[in-house]
Amino acid sequence: MLALFGKMEDNTLITNNNPVLKKPSLWPIYCLISFCGLLVIGTMLYVYFTGVRMSTYYTPLIDATMEIKLETAQAHLLLEEIMRGESPADIKEVWELLDAAEWYAQAVLNGNTNSKGTFLPLTNNNMREQIKVISKKLKEFRIITQHRFEASKQSIINSELDQKFHSLFIEIINQSDQVETGLQKMTAHNLRLFRTVKIVLITLCVCFFIVVGLITNSFMRRRVRDQLELQAANQQLAAGNQQLQAGQQQLKALNQQL
Repeated sequence: MLALFGKMEDNTLITNNNPVLKKPSLWPIYCLISFCGLLVIGTMLYVYFTGVRMSTYYTPLIDATMEIKLETAQAHLLLEEIMRGESPADIKEVWELLDAAEWYAQAVLNGNTNSKGTFLPLTNNNMREQIKVISKKLKEFRIITQHRFEASKQSIINSELDQKFHSLFIEIINQSDQVETGLQKMTAHNLRLFRTVKIVLITLCVCFFIVVGLITNSFMRRRVRDQLELQAANQQLAAGNQQLQAGQQQLKALNQQL
């Protein structure tokens, strides 16, 4: 009987000679739920920032390489029209188009902003070298364009200059195509990697939720079992207390008789 008034187990404590249920600690469950929440938030942030990087980094660079080709092609076509007398445009417009092509080349290398968006610097070393070559050829193309325009005004036919003009134009377009294709491949590769990582993270989150659910269910089942065991122990102690009180009353009666 005296053993029942001692410490029963970790989940009980003694108050007024009666065992009372001690509330089980829930901090492991709270930690698991907090970690699960952090994992979900981290996954969402990764998905968001990766998507933003892909849209703000690769897409503008691809647009910039397309603009290099477009501006150079327009300058080439406009010069031909001016020389054939098919366009009333001024040669200054050709220079403006070439300036725009050079601006986009420098924006790819160093980053810049205009009305069409913000361009971040290209980080791939091989592509940077290609853009530097394109920038150099644009300067050569400007010089040859100037010479060809001056020769046309003097009615001087220079077939070698014409061939150089057209071949340099094709080189600029082809090299810009290579950079654009490389950027598109990098975008596709990063998109595949992004999808794979996203699926893995989502799968991990789902698995972790399942594990947390199983652990929580096991914890709650054990808590209910402990409560039932403690209630049974309380009932036994209550019966023991009643027997003890009856014995004390009998002792009092015997004392009175004595």
